Formats: sequence, structure tokens, C-alpha cells
Amino acid sequence: MTLARLTRRALRRAGLPPHGRPAPITAPRRPYAAERDALMSEHGYAGDVSPDTAWEILQDDPTAKLVDVRTEPEITFVGLPDLGALDKAVVTVAWKTYPGMAANPRFVEEVAAAGVQPADTVLLLCRSGQRSAAAAKALSARGFQRCYNVAEGFEGDKDADGHRASHNGWKVRGLPWSQD
Repeated sequence: MTLARLTRRALRRAGLPPHGRPAPITAPRRPYAAERDALMSEHGYAGDVSPDTAWEILQDDPTAKLVDVRTEPEITFVGLPDLGALDKAVVTVAWKTYPGMAANPRFVEEVAAAGVQPADTVLLLCRSGQRSAAAAKALSARGFQRCYNVAEGFEGDKDADGHRASHNGWKVRGLPWSQD
């Protein structure tokens, strides 16, 4: 089975089209390449996926890599996805070195140096899905072909009380993670 077919199968099982966003109900279906070209021009990356869909892609796609773009202190104090059951490791490259700072100017080079190839399926994760979307755009602009943002991130959105990790995100969905 081809890599593209594995990724499409994981997305289809999650009820998503190949680019990870629900298709408009009234829109006619276009060929995959045309769909991808339209999405890339609109969003700058392949699309958003839920943490559950990201896990399925990591299971089904041998080239899928999870790139955590949070800072080292965030990872240390909050935790890190655990891909040990899949015999994979999380790639950690900070999108920003400190909150409020400009983007890491060597981000793309550091991701490539960590072994992520432009033809790999790249799933990008941050705290809540904002920085990882920007990182997905940056990688896509530099020739990485299948960059997906894990939309809810590791801790998810804030709840009514302003707390994270309470109603969505990698941790809340019960996906494997560890903390030092």
C-alpha cells in the first residue's frame, strides 16, 4: 500500500477528506491534486487534523513524523506525546524560543536536521494549535509536501475558567504522553 493511500485511509476513517478539513456540503468533488492546490493557496499547509486523526496517521503512515514545536520548558513542565507504542519518537524543534519572541529563523533547517524529509507526512503540534499552524505554513513554503496542524494541540483550548487541558487536546483525548 502506498504512503499516500495509508494517509488517506487514516483521514477517511476519521470522516475527513484527504486534506483534513470537512468538505463543503454543496461543493462538487474535485480531484485530490486540485483540492490540495486550492487548500495550499488558501491556508498555506495541507490542513488541520484532530489529535485522534494525528494518532491514526502516525499508526498507518510509516513516514509520518510528529513535530512538537513548543519550547523546552513547556515540554518539561507539561509533558510530551509518547509514541513508543508506535516505535517512533517525537521530533522537538521550538517554533519560538520564548513566548512573544519572533519565530525561530532556523526552524526549517532544524526540522530537516532532525531527519524529517520534504516527502514525509508531518504533523505539527503545540500547546493549542496556533504556533503549529504557523510552523506548518513555514515548512510548506519551503517544499514540505504534507504538513498538517494538530488543531487542538497538546493541552487544547481554554475552558470557561481560563484553564487548558480540560475539554480538548492530545492529553484530554487520552492519547499517550509522558512527563519528566
